[in-house]
Amino acid sequence: MVAARATRSNMNVFKLWLTDRGTFPVVLIAGTAATAATVVATRFLLYNPDAHFNKYNRKTLLHHDADTGSSWRQFRYNFANYDRNRINQSRQHEALHEKYGRGAPKSESS
Repeated sequence: MVAARATRSNMNVFKLWLTDRGTFPVVLIAGTAATAATVVATRFLLYNPDAHFNKYNRKTLLHHDADTGSSWRQFRYNFANYDRNRINQSRQHEALHEKYGRGAPKSESS
């Protein structure tokens, strides 16, 4: 046990993390989370209608375009309404339910 501690204390951090099998799930989960965060941040910065990296978009007076906004929002409805509940069955969302093909939500009977 003392010999194992002595050898582990002499290892550098990189080698220490690679020799312990318990660190593999931590490294895998942290790597996956970092990759997902990078993808989401890149998508947001490049495709969000409110972020203007394009020089042409920065110079236009009307920053909001209906096509750009609808393409940015195209997956939001299905993600938000995956599980129907009291919030997404509100009457204010009936037009969206009809637009995206699920029909108007049925009212809950109390």
